[in-house]
Amino acid sequence: MSVPEHKAILVVERERAISALVSDAIAGWHDASRAETGTGVHDARPSSLPSRGHDVHRSDTAAAAATAIRMLHPDVVVVNAELAFEGGADGGEMSLLDVIDEIALRPKIIVVADRENRELAEEAIGLGAFDYCVSPMRTDEFSALLRRALHIRELEMGIEDLPDRLSSVERFENLVGSCDAMRTAFSAVVRVAATDAGVLLVGEQGTGKRLIARAVHHLSRRCDGPFVVVSCAGATPEVMEDEIFGRAGPGPRDGPGRGSGRLEQADGGTLLLEGVCGLPLPLQARLSAFLRERESRPDVRVVASTDRPPSCGVASGAGGGSPTLWGDLYYRLGVVTIELPPLRERGEDVAIMARAFLAKYSREHGRTLSGFGRSAMASLMSHGWPGNVAELEARVRRAVILSRGRLVSAADLGLNGNGRSSDRSLAEARCELERSMVTGALLRAVGNVSMAARAIGVSRPTMYDLIRKYELDLSSFKGLARQ
Repeated sequence: MSVPEHKAILVVERERAISALVSDAIAGWHDASRAETGTGVHDARPSSLPSRGHDVHRSDTAAAAATAIRMLHPDVVVVNAELAFEGGADGGEMSLLDVIDEIALRPKIIVVADRENRELAEEAIGLGAFDYCVSPMRTDEFSALLRRALHIRELEMGIEDLPDRLSSVERFENLVGSCDAMRTAFSAVVRVAATDAGVLLVGEQGTGKRLIARAVHHLSRRCDGPFVVVSCAGATPEVMEDEIFGRAGPGPRDGPGRGSGRLEQADGGTLLLEGVCGLPLPLQARLSAFLRERESRPDVRVVASTDRPPSCGVASGAGGGSPTLWGDLYYRLGVVTIELPPLRERGEDVAIMARAFLAKYSREHGRTLSGFGRSAMASLMSHGWPGNVAELEARVRRAVILSRGRLVSAADLGLNGNGRSSDRSLAEARCELERSMVTGALLRAVGNVSMAARAIGVSRPTMYDLIRKYELDLSSFKGLARQ
């Protein structure tokens, strides 16, 4: 991971121990950069916080830190645990973590404590902290933690900047990607879109092949023309031939525009053939002839997609093995082949895209959600995602609708803490029932913990344990009294 540059870091502490830790971490990055470039190390290590490449600020009270966060918009806040839970800028009940929680694109928060405290760590993470660590720490360990926080913040900022960087085109809206495979795919889209070369998109269902095809269309000279989609699976050869090439003469299915095929409807634009290997062999040959002859009308760019890499040859109709394309068609469609990786192989992209979907559907459904709880994030990162991006989007939208807390839980996503689907074991079913009882009691008691505890026959401390366990936000239940 490269050394982060030009980032803002806010240190919140009364003493100078955390400042020294941040100073050593950043100075180490500069030393490493100079060593890599062969410039040598000539400057003495600064005694104060280094600013070259980083804007580092310091606050010694929670109130001052809250003001600084609103004004400076830091990328990372490194805060002493005691100050993290102290009252906010107005001296009211809001802690510094609560203040940060109100920010649309929150900084990464690293809470530094003087001693181990599991309950405090769980509360900090539940309120959105990026990590919780105990001082003293080794400089290299803290440097790696700070570097990772800055890197993830940079990726999240990339999501916010994406619409501007992609102008008016929504082509990559649901395909934010930082992994090498997606960067390669995006780069190929930009290069091939400027040509009329054939494009073959390969990827599992739900990986975004149609969105990539739209990107090719919108970036091309044909962007003002139609974008037409044809599914090549399931229809009889006769129906599919009518669908693509049109009907030669009148018939009972004719009506206004019914005689024209999809190729003619896409004149001046782009035709996407989804599942192209499902085309019968005679139609593959006819399509290949159309691409070879390139008559003046219709003037269409053909993009094709398939779930698995096809082989070149004569389709045998056998059930197993790779899908097959007619030899000439294979080479005409696959001048440029763009492979889209399954979501399970995209690492941090899962978390980045999940947050993007959360923001999108929270706005759409009028919800105020802070993010994903630890169990939810663990589930997101460990789930196999057989439905790929489409499944991720559906699960996050489900969570936005069903969640009763400020943080999305694994249960809201329809996943358990291990990332498996909602086919539950007996223990998991009990947890789901327990969460439902706790939520229902809080709803009926409008957030009154004592009343809710009595309703389900537990003590008040046990009720608070259950609220923490299931990552419920009491304020969301108390707010119901005003609705």
